[in-house]
Amino acid sequence: MCGRLTTGLICIDYSFGFHGQLCFDRWLDKAAKGSRGWTKRLCTMEEVEEVKSLCRLMPFWVCGILVSAALAQKGTLFVLQGATMDNRVFGNRLRIPPSSMGLFSLLTVVVGAPLYSWVIVPWIQRSLRNKPKEEVSSVERMGAGLLTAISVLFIAALVESLRLRIAHEQSWFSMGTEDYDDNKVPLSIFWLVPQYVLEGCTTVLFGCGHLDFNYTFSPKSMRSLATAISLSGFAIGNYFSSFIVQGIVSYTSWIPNDLNRGHLDYFYLLLDVMLLFTFVLFLVFSKWHYKQVSEDVALLVVGDSD
Repeated sequence: MCGRLTTGLICIDYSFGFHGQLCFDRWLDKAAKGSRGWTKRLCTMEEVEEVKSLCRLMPFWVCGILVSAALAQKGTLFVLQGATMDNRVFGNRLRIPPSSMGLFSLLTVVVGAPLYSWVIVPWIQRSLRNKPKEEVSSVERMGAGLLTAISVLFIAALVESLRLRIAHEQSWFSMGTEDYDDNKVPLSIFWLVPQYVLEGCTTVLFGCGHLDFNYTFSPKSMRSLATAISLSGFAIGNYFSSFIVQGIVSYTSWIPNDLNRGHLDYFYLLLDVMLLFTFVLFLVFSKWHYKQVSEDVALLVVGDSD
């Protein structure tokens, strides 16, 4: 089986296997070689290779957008979900604001970041690889973060399914008012803690790994730009999330004003499917591009040392 598959800037030549080839490589080479109408080169070969290295980070940037879009629900739908749950602590003497549940995610990041570097990575090096000096790559870290992100929305869907079952069994629906006290389900808000904690783990693994990957595998002269591009992907993902939610609200009844009458769990599962698709893309990009990016950076480092 032979052929050629073209998707955007990426061309894949396949013949009983897969060999990734970036279409813009030859296009960028024209800037160094000159083209019709130009008698001299527009850029040096070193500048062209730096741009190539930066462009090869773009597939992982797309993965960052999709992950950010899925987990943007932490500050929106997770809060609405908590607003329909029992937030009382110590009887009626204390109530937990639903928006404050994000503290569990923040604490997980604060504790998890040093724990990952000082405990988890050394344990992986000693126990799983038996190579104390071999580092855990940023690509592996992002892959683990993607799996954690998938578990976040899966657990969120399970909790929401449980909440809806209790609401339906007890006919716990609002009476047409906007006061959420009218439709609080007798299920503790602390059932949301696992999804917030796992979201924090995703930030430690995928978020930090994504920044580390962009900084490490970009040319020295473009590391600030690569870091900014990585962060812009997370921002674009939040905007993309708003379009997804708006589409779901417009064309389905999954997210009504009274969540007890909707199916927020279906929406979480839909986002989980998107993350599974993202994970498959991530595996493809890792296989076809990681080795090439590593080789390009190594050549640049050698060139800088000379």
